[in-house]
Amino acid sequence: MYPSFDAGPNAPVHLIRLGRVAYRHALSLMQRMAEARRLEQVGDTLLLVEHPPVLTLGRGGGAEDVRVSDEYLRRLGIEVVQTERGGRITYHGPGQLVAYPILKLLDDDLHSYLWRLEQVVLEVLDEWNILAGRVERHPGVWIGQDKVAAVGVAGQDRVTTHGVGPNVDPNLSPFQWIVPGGI
Repeated sequence: MYPSFDAGPNAPVHLIRLGRVAYRHALSLMQRMAEARRLEQVGDTLLLVEHPPVLTLGRGGGAEDVRVSDEYLRRLGIEVVQTERGGRITYHGPGQLVAYPILKLLDDDLHSYLWRLEQVVLEVLDEWNILAGRVERHPGVWIGQDKVAAVGVAGQDRVTTHGVGPNVDPNLSPFQWIVPGGI
């Protein structure tokens, strides 16, 4: 079903560029790849994707995080999808590069893993001479008061799903429809 990979600690990460695909399609692929990783059928994999507009709710989010009516979202063709990742609500859409690492961790420390994902974004931004940082108690990557990358992860049997969504050149108006990350 999937190509086999060397799952050793120095094995390369397999990169899959999906282009623009619906969130539910990427979620299904991510879940299948994570199961294959748990079964050692594939090695570590990175899915890169851009989504059509969608709102995703993490385990900490709920209807109170949506500022507009269901009818308004339906008229715009915007889905709200409940997920198993941590965090609350976020918007994904064109102009945002979403990275879904499917990795087998050496331990169950998802907080350390989340910190490392943030660090990768910080280092990429630094390469572009963009000064960014973290904000205590608010996961993600920030430029001043502006969040430039949302991060939300899940893990099962030390295999990660979900990931990080840096805003490259998105339309920011959909963030007005939500209480991003509960803030």
